[in-house]
Amino acid sequence: MKIVKILVIGLVISLLSIAPIAPTTITVFAATTDTVTITFDPQGNMSIDVGPATWNLSTMWADSNESSGPNYFTIWNNGTTDNMLTEARITTTPAGLTVEESGFGASPADNRYALQVIAGSVSDTPWVAESVYRQIDSEIDMGQSDNFGLNMYMSNITTNLSWQTMVVTLRGTSV
Repeated sequence: MKIVKILVIGLVISLLSIAPIAPTTITVFAATTDTVTITFDPQGNMSIDVGPATWNLSTMWADSNESSGPNYFTIWNNGTTDNMLTEARITTTPAGLTVEESGFGASPADNRYALQVIAGSVSDTPWVAESVYRQIDSEIDMGQSDNFGLNMYMSNITTNLSWQTMVVTLRGTSV
């Protein structure tokens, strides 16, 4: 019996000496590094509105012009950038007509039209182009607006045309 007690005591001591070596619970912490991603637009946010969005000339006679008046349209800078430039171009040309991007000379060719911007803060009166954007207004600060108008010039018409529609696309850009 004494031998059994010594063996049991020896076994317990052996187990106790091995116990610290046995695997223990390891606490895993979060990553040691993390990141913050910063995104920004150095140009600011361009956002424009124009009103009214349509201009119905009704009947326009050949070899004439019609004006909206200098303050017919209002353009607003709703973006987050000051000194916004406004540019325009014709993006849909009426069927059967050709745009004269530089305006009319002394004798415009038949079936042509030209669109001119009047007023606004640009000192000259630009002709609206189909091939490129042209500046029509300058330096509208955020939250501000400016007015402008349009003159539509029509040459002689040699074809019987139905109702025509054109689209003038405006965009805001930074100075």
